[in-house]
Amino acid sequence: MYRKRTFLCIPDGQNQYDTFIVKHSLIPRFHISHAHLWIVIKCLENPSSSPSPRHALGFTIQASLFKAQLRGKTESVLCTDSRGRTMLHVLIFICVLFEAAASQISGYGNETADYGGDAHYGCAVANPTGVLQVTWQRLFKDESIENLATYSKRFGQQVNDPYRGKVIFTEASLSSTSITLRNVSWQDESCYICSFNVYPDGSKRRQICLTVQGISAVDTRSVPREEGAREIVFSCSATGKPAPTIEWDIPPDANRLDQTQTSTVSNSDQTFTSSQNITLQIPTGWDGHVDCLLNNGMRGQRRETIPFSLGEKDPTDRGMYQSAIKPVWGILMPVLF
Repeated sequence: MYRKRTFLCIPDGQNQYDTFIVKHSLIPRFHISHAHLWIVIKCLENPSSSPSPRHALGFTIQASLFKAQLRGKTESVLCTDSRGRTMLHVLIFICVLFEAAASQISGYGNETADYGGDAHYGCAVANPTGVLQVTWQRLFKDESIENLATYSKRFGQQVNDPYRGKVIFTEASLSSTSITLRNVSWQDESCYICSFNVYPDGSKRRQICLTVQGISAVDTRSVPREEGAREIVFSCSATGKPAPTIEWDIPPDANRLDQTQTSTVSNSDQTFTSSQNITLQIPTGWDGHVDCLLNNGMRGQRRETIPFSLGEKDPTDRGMYQSAIKPVWGILMPVLF
């Protein structure tokens, strides 16, 4: 997998064909050998346009593609080095070198994990000679990086705040390393990088990106449609990603009267909340439960039980409310008398 690199052309000289210096700006999480790489090339004007080569020219490489953009004006230049190779050839050649350096590390880990579960990651370097420290890092969507944990012979295992108890070393050496990310949540969706700090070459890295799925919250309830009636409305709502599905498992002595379509809303954290109601007619004195089946037949399926007791009562009874009050008086009587 190719890494993202940035090259900056800086004008140097005042001749018609200015000499440009290509500065390789090494992003900290991806540097391999030296702090900077300088290549001197000549930039010739494109005959099809009239560019000003004195503008800074930025290149970004990702995978095997690159794009060029003049800083200041949108113009085009053709860059060649002393051997007559175009900038495209130079950049692809450098990119292939980066890929070869990264291939010295093997890695594994969970690309998908269930909400509330654990994710496991590990890396190994083919040749540990010169490795001084191993670092685990987290790459955020805004491309910022945070150190999670490090291992070195001098300091041993070090887990940074606030990741203590969250990140657990399961193996720590200068040739291989593995961690467990415990109790993952939506906030843990990121790319995770293992980095071997090698002297004198720099860092060798491997990254794996994590997607969290499953259900994070469930809300269930049951209420009579009317006071004293035997028609009960059971409700089930779940928040997760992807949008949770809802099915029902009802007892044979309950009569299904109505069932709403599942409604789904999007939340600001990229999760979805699904809700559905079912209305059942239950016999007098019924004491049982209804099950809400979430993501039935899928990974991370859940069964939520909704208990309900109608109790023994006559037609003039006040339904579930009176049935609920009676046990409370039974508890209070010994205290009051």
